[in-house]
Amino acid sequence: QPAVVTDTTTTTSTTEAIATTQYAANSLNEAKQHYQQTKHRESGKFEGGQKKKVRQKSAAQQYIDNVTQQLMPQIEQTGKQLLSASDDAVASLSASTGIAFAPINIPFQRRRQTFAVLLWSSMILIAAILNFCAFRYWTGWKFYLYLLWLTYKALYQTFHKDGGLPIPFVRHAVVWQWFRDYFPIRLHKRCELDASGNTSYLFGYHPHGIIGMGAVGTFAMLASGFNRLFPGV
Repeated sequence: QPAVVTDTTTTTSTTEAIATTQYAANSLNEAKQHYQQTKHRESGKFEGGQKKKVRQKSAAQQYIDNVTQQLMPQIEQTGKQLLSASDDAVASLSASTGIAFAPINIPFQRRRQTFAVLLWSSMILIAAILNFCAFRYWTGWKFYLYLLWLTYKALYQTFHKDGGLPIPFVRHAVVWQWFRDYFPIRLHKRCELDASGNTSYLFGYHPHGIIGMGAVGTFAMLASGFNRLFPGV
């Protein structure tokens, strides 16, 4: 957030308060990046220097909207009744078998958070299956191209120097925000770090489990806002 500093200048006749805005490090770069990402959406709202007129919906579109507005409450009510009945059935099954089943009537927001954690937890298994399929079923030029790629990675990989192959749009994907909110993961800034890029830091993460999902969500996925709290690090 920009810090606002007020300077008071006294002249012979009046005293003027001049407000000067001081931006944090790299905030202008962030603003420029945001503009580059959104300018195509903003430019589409104007034509010939004038804001485009809002087009009127056709009769068919208005009819569809009216029908949708009328049916959506009924659909939502029916869905709630089905979920409630399913929960009752699961509770009855749990009582008769002694097995505690997970409830069915869970908000969609929680469902997608669970999906994000499941997706990340399954990546090793998915990668292993894909590699097995490549070795077992790929033939001809595809197989030799795959071997060439593995050879290149084995000989020229630099993971021990740069920490892997970070892909910005993957690290900022919305699915990792769901991953963050599942636990939830929150990052609290306790001190300032050198943002010039001339200082190297070694980060310790403790306590953690075998996988260390908090560290993954903070440093690998950037879902907790580490790059905004510590720009340039």
